Amino acid sequence: MTAVNDQSHAWQNDRLNRQPTADLFEKIADNSQGGSVYLIHAGFGMGKSFFVGEWCKQLEAQKRPYLRFDAWKHDFSTQPLAALLSSIQSQIRKDSDRLESRAVAGAIKKFASKAAPVLLKGGVRVTARLLSLGAIDGEIDTIREALVQEGVSSADSITDELLSAFSESRYQVDFHEGLKGSFSDFISSILTEDFDRAIVLIDELDRCRPQFVFELLEDIKHILTSENTIFFIFCDLDVLESQASKIFGSKEGGEKYLSKFFNLKLQLPDTNRSQFCKNALADAFLATGADRKPPFEIGKLPDILAQSSLSLRQCIEVAKFTQLIDACDRDLLQEGILLCYLLVLREGYPDVYRTHQSAHQGTGLPSRFLDPRQDTFQMANAVSHLLRLDRGTEIDGLIERLEHDDTVRVNDPSLYHMLRHVIKIDRFWRPRETIGDFIDQIVGRIERLGSIRM
Repeated sequence: MTAVNDQSHAWQNDRLNRQPTADLFEKIADNSQGGSVYLIHAGFGMGKSFFVGEWCKQLEAQKRPYLRFDAWKHDFSTQPLAALLSSIQSQIRKDSDRLESRAVAGAIKKFASKAAPVLLKGGVRVTARLLSLGAIDGEIDTIREALVQEGVSSADSITDELLSAFSESRYQVDFHEGLKGSFSDFISSILTEDFDRAIVLIDELDRCRPQFVFELLEDIKHILTSENTIFFIFCDLDVLESQASKIFGSKEGGEKYLSKFFNLKLQLPDTNRSQFCKNALADAFLATGADRKPPFEIGKLPDILAQSSLSLRQCIEVAKFTQLIDACDRDLLQEGILLCYLLVLREGYPDVYRTHQSAHQGTGLPSRFLDPRQDTFQMANAVSHLLRLDRGTEIDGLIERLEHDDTVRVNDPSLYHMLRHVIKIDRFWRPRETIGDFIDQIVGRIERLGSIRM
C-alpha cells in the first residue's frame, strides 16, 4: 500500500476523462453491501495504475479512508498476507497525518498477532482454499473429493494427516473469523465521522505469479472483507481467467472458482482515445526540448491509433517512434498516411506487418480499420488496397491502370484520389519502380530505426 500525499493535483493529466468513472465507483462503494469485492477490468497498458493513482489523490483530498496495495511490488513474497501487513505498516509510517494514532497502531498490532499463525503455518493456507470450495465441514473423503473435483490438487498430494487437521472441528473456521474481526477492528480505527467504510484498492494483480494471485484473493475473501471495507481489484480479467483455467484444468472450472470472489465485474471505459493519442503524439515531440509540433504529414496518426486495438501504452510507443523518425530520417515522414499505418501494424499487428516485409503480396489492413462508418475509412481502404496489389505493379501509370485493368479495378472514384495521395504519385515519379520497391524502401527505413530502439 502506498501513501499519496499530493492532494492538489488529482486528474490534471486525465486525458481519457476518467474522473467521472472514479466518482461513479465511489457511489458504488457508498451504496454497496459492506465487504463487497469488485473486479475492475482493463487490458495491459490501458491506464489502470494511472487511474488508481489519481483516484487515491482524490480520496486523499476528500480525507476519505483508503488503502492501496500494489500486488506486483510484493509478488516475491511467499505469503500475500504478510506482504499486505508489511504494506499497511509502511503506509502508517509514511502517512502519519492520516493514519498514525494509538488506536491505529494497536489495531494493526492486534491484527498482525492474529495473523501470525497464517504466516507461520502453511496448513492454514489450505483452510482458505477449502473455505473457497465450501468443503470445510465435510469428512476427509468429502474434502479430498472436493479438492480433486475442483482441480485444486490430485488426490495423493493432500495427506490424510493434513486433512484431518481441518476436519476435526471448526477451529480453523473460527480462527479465520477471528482474524477477519481483527482486520475489521483495524479498519474501524482509520475511519472518520464522515465515512464509515474504507476503500481498498488492489493494483497490478494480473502481473503476479498465479499462486500469489489466488492466495491473495482467498485472503481477501476469507480474512479481509468486512462490513467496513469495499475492495476494488484492478486487473486484466482475461489474464486472471487464463491463469485459473490452467490451475483448475478447464475454462469452466477456472471461471467457477473466480466467481466466488467478486460481487460484480466492472471495467474502465476506453473513452476519448483519439484525444489521448493526439496528446501522446504532441508530448513525444515536446520531449525533444525544441518545442516542435508533430509534422502535418502524420497528422492522421492519432485517429488511426484510436481506431486500432493497441493499448494506450502501445499508442505512446508509436508516437515516440515517430519522434525518432523525425530526428533521424525526417524525409521518411513524407510517406504520411502509409507510414502511419505501417507503424501501427508493426506495433500492434506484427503478423500482418510481416506480410508486408516479404517479397510476396501483402494482406492489407485488418478488418477493424475498414469500417465504412469510420472517418478514416477512405484512407484505410486506399492503403489496404495498395498493400494488396501485386508487388510487381509499376508505380508509373498506376492510377490509369486502376481505371482499366480488371485485376486491380475499383469502382469508388474517391479511392483513386486517396491512392494518389497515399503514394504521392506526382512526387514519386520513378519509371519502372514497382509497388514492392516502394513498400520495401519504407519498411527497410522503419526497421533500420527500429533496430536501435529498446
